[in-house]
Amino acid sequence: MIKSRRSCARNTAAEHIALAAVLSAMLIALLPTAISAYDAVTECMTPPESGMETYISSDELLLTDMDRSETAAELFAFAERAEPSLDFSYLNGTFTAEVYNAPPDAVLVMGDYDEGGALLKAKIVSDVRAENELENKLEVEGAYAKAFLWDGDMNALCESVTTKTDYTIVEGAEGEWEVSEDGHTLYSYLGSGTDVVIPNSYRGKRITAVYNAPAVSNMPSELNIADFYKYNIFGGRTDITSVTLSEGITEIYHFAFAGCKNISSPVPVSSETTLLGNAAFYGCEKMTGSVDLSGVKALGGLYTFLGCASLDGTLTLANVGVVPDYMFYGCSGLNGALVIPERVKEIGVLAFGLTDTPPGNGGFTSLLLPPELESIGDAAFQYQSKITGELTLPASVAYIGDFAFADCRGLCGALVIPEGVAEIGDFAFGLNGAPPGNGGFTSLSLPSTLKRIGFAAFQYQSRIKNELILPEGLEHIGDFAFNHCAGFANTSLQLPSSLETIGGDYNVSENTGYGCHVFYDSFKKVTEFVAGGDNFKSYDGVLCSADMKRIVAYPPAKADAEYRIPEGVEQTDEMAFGYSKIKDVYLPDSYAVSEEVPQNVINDMANNLAVSFYHYNSIENVYVSDTNENYTSADGVLYSKDMKELWYVPTKKTGTVIIPEGVETIRQGAFYIESASGGETYTGVYIPASVTHIAEKTIAAINKKLEVTVSPENEFYEAVNGKLVPKAGI
Repeated sequence: MIKSRRSCARNTAAEHIALAAVLSAMLIALLPTAISAYDAVTECMTPPESGMETYISSDELLLTDMDRSETAAELFAFAERAEPSLDFSYLNGTFTAEVYNAPPDAVLVMGDYDEGGALLKAKIVSDVRAENELENKLEVEGAYAKAFLWDGDMNALCESVTTKTDYTIVEGAEGEWEVSEDGHTLYSYLGSGTDVVIPNSYRGKRITAVYNAPAVSNMPSELNIADFYKYNIFGGRTDITSVTLSEGITEIYHFAFAGCKNISSPVPVSSETTLLGNAAFYGCEKMTGSVDLSGVKALGGLYTFLGCASLDGTLTLANVGVVPDYMFYGCSGLNGALVIPERVKEIGVLAFGLTDTPPGNGGFTSLLLPPELESIGDAAFQYQSKITGELTLPASVAYIGDFAFADCRGLCGALVIPEGVAEIGDFAFGLNGAPPGNGGFTSLSLPSTLKRIGFAAFQYQSRIKNELILPEGLEHIGDFAFNHCAGFANTSLQLPSSLETIGGDYNVSENTGYGCHVFYDSFKKVTEFVAGGDNFKSYDGVLCSADMKRIVAYPPAKADAEYRIPEGVEQTDEMAFGYSKIKDVYLPDSYAVSEEVPQNVINDMANNLAVSFYHYNSIENVYVSDTNENYTSADGVLYSKDMKELWYVPTKKTGTVIIPEGVETIRQGAFYIESASGGETYTGVYIPASVTHIAEKTIAAINKKLEVTVSPENEFYEAVNGKLVPKAGI
């Protein structure tokens, strides 16, 4: 069976005139109400002006995803058809018109045409109620038929055309199926087989839909995704191994095949499918083949193909307004060009995203976005790493969600964020643990409308080579936003006066006010930061808070070998001095070293001073003034005032660090070592007898790289094969 394709163009003048002539003879016998409508019918059939089009409702059914709703009723109920619509289908020499949401005085007209377009016969129906199905049929002799729906004032509502195509009738065995009251929808399979042919006829009635409505109607108010299988058309069975959907079944409702994890036959959808519900093929992990949704007019789509990892063909999407959340999540085998149809305005959460897979997974090789796209949801294309080529974001895009293109390593060329975008989500274009090769974008342009750049939004996009311009109006730059974007050409970075926060947003519910990896290694050519406004300022080229209590970033290319942190500074952000050329740092009396660092700081094995210096720097000495009441410096190493606590050993100390006798505690972060290949130049450490406590994370850091020697008089620690360990019983 071929379901109708609603025409956007009106009929030709010849078709109108021929149909009107036949109707004139038929209408004499009809009720006066129908006769009075005839003049309006013929008037409506006058040839249209050149270029005029009639647009028909597509019955797009946009649903709420699980993140925004807690009730199954909201999740899995189709929206009501808001406008009159018309489906027209052919079976066994008869065309059947199905009318939806028509006004009570609507008039239906059907015509039978030969191959040349000549009208052979026609029929008018003045009662188009659903229960009047027998009247909505037309036996035909020609090649195709058309149907037209008007209201009582004979205003054209919609029209439909379909060709004459026969298919084989597959009659279902008696007792094998539970069906709807009208006999057109299969509810549930009652047989015992595992290779199931779904019939297009049962008890002599045409079957057009599959939907276990009785089960769905009894769903609990809150539904676990793992229970989707309970509502499939096999009564909750998951042992079905293959299905064949007979021709003519065009509507596949919610959960129809959900949880059928053993079906290994091709997915039973085609260009004839006109309606597709939520979770229809959820968890069909062995189902194979291509997915063609080009005929779909009514789309639920939420979770529809989630977890169908064995689908191994191409994808043709429905040309409706949305690609719903999780629709193809985890479908790593779908391949070829991914073309998002022109009417799509929203791509949902994880619509095409994959699970946490290694680079190289995902089958799509190219991506084309539609011209009127407005929103790209969270993780919409995450891990689609085989998509290559330039990414063209339509000018209409206003929202780019978290992880939207995360780990899409093949995207390349100029990345232009359109005007109108206010927020670039967390990790939107970031790469996770990137080497080798890093990202492919070569330039980045930000819009004047931008308000927020999420954390890690561009992480590892190291091939971007242009100067970055941060627009006035920008309010927030997230942690890691440009982490490892080492190619920027800036020698000076201008921060907009509108900035309210920098960093402090990674893995926290409220901003900590403490930046993490914000500028780190992104701007290695920068000799100065330029900032002004209510929240930030530039002091001798260093980016600080407006109140001068916080240092956000020191310019990596600033040539000074010495830096005196201004008095009053209390906080230095994580990696604020990363890759700096400073050799000697002077701490102000206002600065306090602490083992406590905010939750958004990932290098939590150190203290606040150590994480701000990091291990890629040139620092040889840390000094304090004689007036400092809390700390002292000996040979450029930072101790407590009484020399009983070791707080920090600069990374560019060389040889073996000799800790003097009298030190009792070695604090967390005293040695900042991430790995054996880090930037530290010291090679060993000597622990004196006086040491009674070493922070656990410091022991772990020391043992990553340093050769350890411990005084034989030390009662608490010893060196075993060059590694530092607590003595037994301590």
